[in-house]
Amino acid sequence: MRMLVVLGLEVFLGDPRWLRHPVEVMGALITAVERGLTRGTAWMPMKFKGFLLLVLVGGAGYLVPWWLMSLPGGHDLLWTYFVWTGLGIHSLYRHGGEILAALKKSDVEAREKLSFMVSRETGELDTTAVIRATVESLAENTSDGVIAPIFYLILGGVPLMMLYKAVNTLDAMVGYKNERYRDFGFASARMDDLMNLIPARITGLVLVLSAALLGHDGQGAFKAMIRDARKHESPNAGYPEAAMAGALGVALGGPGTYHGAVKVKAWLGEPWREMEAADIGRAQRIMILASVFALIPLILLEVV
Repeated sequence: MRMLVVLGLEVFLGDPRWLRHPVEVMGALITAVERGLTRGTAWMPMKFKGFLLLVLVGGAGYLVPWWLMSLPGGHDLLWTYFVWTGLGIHSLYRHGGEILAALKKSDVEAREKLSFMVSRETGELDTTAVIRATVESLAENTSDGVIAPIFYLILGGVPLMMLYKAVNTLDAMVGYKNERYRDFGFASARMDDLMNLIPARITGLVLVLSAALLGHDGQGAFKAMIRDARKHESPNAGYPEAAMAGALGVALGGPGTYHGAVKVKAWLGEPWREMEAADIGRAQRIMILASVFALIPLILLEVV
């Protein structure tokens, strides 16, 4: 029953702005702990500070939901809240749709919408680059925002799911390979890599299946994933991105600007054709079907 409530909330409400989201709380905690660790601790190695950040925030991410759900009453309500806010299906689909709608108006508006979805600099991107970045984000976030949270929810319940969300948020905020965070974000980035090892590969396979069922090139998706996934600098992101590239018959990746520096990333897939705005809609539909497949075992567990 509670899973049906979660699905209803996810479909019709997504992440309402009036509701305090756990990731917002995690972000505020990360900022506060980072500030505390960088004051009066010059003697402490940066990697050790980063490890402490991971332990403190990750520990809170696990223990707070565990404690709240151990209190008498409200267990099902809290379960529903955490699972609903822990899934990103609606918000991911909505962001893709907003960029697609903006492309019909102007590249400027589309670039602005894209900036809320990716970490790269979007100010100089042309139409094709905006489409490519959107499809990449839809593919990668199918893993980070959908498959991985469900995987850890099934594996260890809400506390483990929230621990994953905490680690993923840490990686997003301090895991960058720049001068400021190269050492401080090391522990968070490595833990995020570790926790995504299995979910990313599951995501790649589910995207292959979903693409095939929707009439896209499932065989090409599988071949691209096996051939190109390890070209990505991330040990995980290449699997969903390469699968999506192969499914659509396009190339994803390539150079991008991050924090003022140009990063040359490997190309994934084959550029059989130029990317078009309709590829965003295709990627959205593949993402939705992949999410449905991921939800099936969770629904079955709830029913049984």
